[in-house]
Order: sequence, then C-alpha cells, then structure tokens
Amino acid sequence: DQLLGMTVAKERPDLEEDKARLIVQGAENARRLKEIEDQILRVLSSSEGNILDDGEAVDVLQASKKLSDDIAVKQKDAERTEAAIDRARTVRVYTGLSLGYSAVVLRVSGLGGLGGYSSVIAELLPTPAKTHYLFNLRDLSKVFQVLRVFHDRLIDDADRTWIASLISSKIELHFQCKPSKVLERLLLGQEDESGAPAKVGAAELRTLMWGDFMVPGAEPPRYDEITDAALMTQVVSNYLSEYNSASKKPLNLVLFQFALEHIARLARVMRQPGGHALLVGVGGSGRQSLTQLAAFIQDLTVFSVEISSTYTVSGLNNNWHDDLKKALRYAGEKRKPSVFLFSDSQILQESMVEDINNLLNTGEVPNLFDVGEALAIGEAVRSKAKAVRMDSSRADLFAYFVQEVRRNLHVVLCFSPVGDAFRERLRKFPSLVTCTTIDWFTVWPDDALRYRKQHRRFFYVTPTSYLQLLEGYSGLLLRKRQEVAAARRRYQTGLHKLAATEASVITHQTAEADKVKVVVQ
Repeated sequence: DQLLGMTVAKERPDLEEDKARLIVQGAENARRLKEIEDQILRVLSSSEGNILDDGEAVDVLQASKKLSDDIAVKQKDAERTEAAIDRARTVRVYTGLSLGYSAVVLRVSGLGGLGGYSSVIAELLPTPAKTHYLFNLRDLSKVFQVLRVFHDRLIDDADRTWIASLISSKIELHFQCKPSKVLERLLLGQEDESGAPAKVGAAELRTLMWGDFMVPGAEPPRYDEITDAALMTQVVSNYLSEYNSASKKPLNLVLFQFALEHIARLARVMRQPGGHALLVGVGGSGRQSLTQLAAFIQDLTVFSVEISSTYTVSGLNNNWHDDLKKALRYAGEKRKPSVFLFSDSQILQESMVEDINNLLNTGEVPNLFDVGEALAIGEAVRSKAKAVRMDSSRADLFAYFVQEVRRNLHVVLCFSPVGDAFRERLRKFPSLVTCTTIDWFTVWPDDALRYRKQHRRFFYVTPTSYLQLLEGYSGLLLRKRQEVAAARRRYQTGLHKLAATEASVITHQTAEADKVKVVVQ
C-alpha cells in the first residue's frame, strides 16, 4: 500500500493530496468528538439535582448533540469520498506499477536488508580505532544505499574489500547475475591472472557515482548514474566558477576524482528530506569547501559559525544560540532548504555538541526559543500550518515549525578522528552516528600526499596545505623574478650610463685636442 501511494502520488498527486487531507480531517473529527465527550462528562459531574432544571447544562448538551451530529455526517461523507479515491487509486496500471516496484524492493531488500545488515553488524564491529562502526534500524531502512551507507564510513582497504565481496555475493544470490557482467563498464577490460574478466572490487565500486546535478536547471532533476567522469568534471567546474564569481570567499579547489566522489555523496545526502552528514577526516582535507560547493549545486543556503574572541555560548548574550535560531527559523519559518555547517574546531564547550545532538534527533534544541519568539514563530507559520490542520493550538503550530525544520535543515558535521575527543563525543552523543550518513575522508589515492616517515608517525599533507604550498611557491617565485628583473634593470641602467659617460669623455677629449691645436697655432 505504501508503494501504491508513492506511485499514485507521482502520477496523480491530486488523489493523494485528497486522501491525505481526508486522513487529517478524520483525525480532527475524532479529536473534536473526544472534546465533546469530555465536555458532556464535565457538565454531568458538575450538575446538581435534576439536570433538566439546569438550563445551562441543557444548552450545552443540545449544542454538543448538534455538533456531534454534524461531525458524524461529515465523517460519513469523508468515508464515501475516501472509498471513491481508493477505487481510483487501485486502477490496474497503478497496481501493476506498485507490484512491479515491490518485486524490485524485495530483491534490493535482500541485498541491503536483513541478510546484508546481519553480515555487516557481525563482521564490522566497533573498535577503539573504528568507534563509528555502529549500525541501526535507520541504516537498515536505506535499502537502496548499501554502498553509501556501509562502504563510505569504512576506514581501511580490508573492510572495503570485504563489503565489496559481500555486495557481489548478494547480487549473485538475489539477482542471479555476475557483478562483473552488470558492472563491466567499471572494469575497463581488466582481466585476472587466468585471463578471465576481473572481479568488481572496492576500487571499482568507488568510481560508481550517482547524482541529479548533471543537467543544470533540469526540472525536475533526474537522479541517475554518472558514467562520464570527464563530463562530470566539466559540469562541477562550471558550478565552481559560478560559485566563485558570486562569493566573497571563492573556493580554490582542484576537482580530481577524489573530490568529485565526495561532492556526489554530499549532494545525495542534501537532496534527501532531513538528510544529515558526518564528515570525518583530518583538518584541511576539503570537507568544508566540498560541502559549500555541494550545497551550492543543490541550491541550498549555508549557515555556519564565525568563532571570535568575543563569541559566547552561555549567558544572556548567547551568540551560539543566536546562530542556531537563525538557521532554524530560516528552515522552519521560510521553509527553505539549508545547510548548517559545523566543525569540531568551532567547539568551545561540549554543550554545543549536545545541542547538535538534540537537533539531529528531534529537530529542535530544548528551551532555545523564549515565549515571545515561539509566539512569533507560530504566527509566521500559521497560514501554512492551517492548510494541514495543525493550527489549533500553540503546541500544534510549534510542532509544524519543528516538522519543517526536520524536513529542510541539513546538518553537516566536520570532525577529525585524531585524538580521543572524537571517540568520546560519539559515545556521549549517539545521534552523531545514528542520525547521520557518515563519509570518511580517507587518505588521498596514489597521487595523494600522505606518506609514512620515521618514528612510526603519519605526516598528513592535506588539500588545503598542499594548495597553500603551491600558493607560497608561486608567490616566492614571483618575488624572486621581480628581484632578478630589478637587478637586471639596475645593471642595464648602469651600463647605459657608463656608455654615455664614455661617449661624453671622448667628445670632451676631442674638443680639448682641437683647442690645443688652436693655442699652438
């Protein structure tokens, strides 16, 4: 029935809207009937003597009966209308589509559902180095995102190879086909030692990308596989140029394959209602820059925190709460999709992480708005809330506001795995894992600049520091060229002056010689 509803909502949105409105109306009628019953009970319990002698009680009972009869009539009309809508929804073409879709879902559920989920939670266990290897029913529900939900949080090649093998085995089991045949375009003609087509592994699955941004301005955008890497680079480069031309803080990004993969992942999370992301990687690995670009691609407004020496997170002048209010009211009142970007380098007190944890879990921060602000929010959303019958009380209005925040606001967290703070925060604030899609910013590919040196220590050269190195080298080279050019100009000027002086001396010597001859004569 859910799949039938999805099909009809796509083909006949008017029917699905009418059905949803009737459901809301039915719930409202039931609530009003309950209020009538409570009112009658109060009248009967408070009345003394013969109730027929109590004029006020009789009036209340008569009004309640009339209202109850009206509601009963409306309820019967709604039931007849709903039956007619159900008959229109269950036409053969819609039922056939939903049944076919159900068959696909059942197979994909086997790929990423109980079978795959059980294997993942049994094999990929959390350890001190893999604290975020925690999976829950939210992950189980994302049956179409097996690679993204499970693979993208893995931190080493062994785990990625294992999940690739699991996916391949599930494809063979449930779809009765070879992954190397279905995904042969990813193998690029590779063969194993025996000359047979190579198997699809983690390296090949890494290049499997989907997105809805390949056709800028498409309405509605089409979520499809991205098979042309060169075209994707060109499209994203155009987005980057547009962003830099309109931004006061342009992004200096190198769009190689590694960056494009993360942009596609972030764009996918941002297109989902209530989608949140936890980006884990060392500082300067491009997490915030790629988030800003992905948000621009999806036409989202980015809110972030500007930490300064005067920034406060407590007291009457609470800058942190002001930033949260601004982001939440934009998403809830204006009902516009947006991104709240927050980094662990901006954490001044752990209470900030607690607020983020609450926001991820419930869509609100407790006691964030005072009474006056809550009333203002209620009035701002009243017209929209009225359309869905959620304007009967202040609590309903604020609930509608929270609903819109959860639908429109995307929280993107940028945390570093270095040190114990990351593990401690995941333990104290579980919503950081359970309510987000994790994207682990691994080491760069073979051409990346991470390398191991003596003392068994890792030295990280991140995209930011590498670009700063190039910028510093370019600046130094420019200064040295200017110094050499200035020295050359001084040398040439000196040579010109020496030549001019020599010519002047020769002229004076000739003139003196002529004068000597005149004197002698």
